Amino acid sequence: MVLELDPSQVEIVRSDSRPKEKTAADLLEDKRKREKAFASFFEGMVKDLSRANRDKGGDGDVTGIVV
Repeated sequence: MVLELDPSQVEIVRSDSRPKEKTAADLLEDKRKREKAFASFFEGMVKDLSRANRDKGGDGDVTGIVV
């Protein structure tokens, strides 16, 4: 996605405090959340492709592989 804005539509906000340092547990939780989000996205994509395949007269069988 590309979002092209006029400079008048942009506001820069700076924080007065530094972000807190993440612990190993925080980093692991972030990784799990990313993996869950990707799995959800991928599952939706495969379902959409299967539906499109059936709409075009196919059997709806599609394969999704993450390497």
